Amino acid sequence: MNELRKLSNGGLVCAYNKAKKLDLDPHFIYQLEEELKRRSSSKQKRRKSSWQE
Repeated sequence: MNELRKLSNGGLVCAYNKAKKLDLDPHFIYQLEEELKRRSSSKQKRRKSSWQE
């Protein structure tokens, strides 16, 4: 879902929290979770590569 990539990190977290609170569609919540994981993983990879320099 490319549209999720346009959200800021804070916007994504806010959307996730609201979706959980409102008990929205589980598939939508899953997509938000996957995007959060993807961003977290990308951030960790960048951090590791900067340590190796």
